[in-house]
Amino acid sequence: MSTLDQLEYSGWTIAAEPVPLRLPDPDDEPFLEVALSGAVDALVTGNIAHFPVQRSGDVAVLTPAELIERYRSGIV
Repeated sequence: MSTLDQLEYSGWTIAAEPVPLRLPDPDDEPFLEVALSGAVDALVTGNIAHFPVQRSGDVAVLTPAELIERYRSGIV
């Protein structure tokens, strides 16, 4: 099974609501919309500058390195 097949098989379908505040790059808004609507703990991106803390709600925005660091320390 490919990685994409595994994600589709074990993932959830989320009906996202639009974010009330605009992000610096509107193309990033669907990712935040899904993260907020899905009540996830974190959104992982290599472009954290486009997800200001004051606009990301309760979703932590992490770099891939931060996610790995949290995983290794048992936080995730």
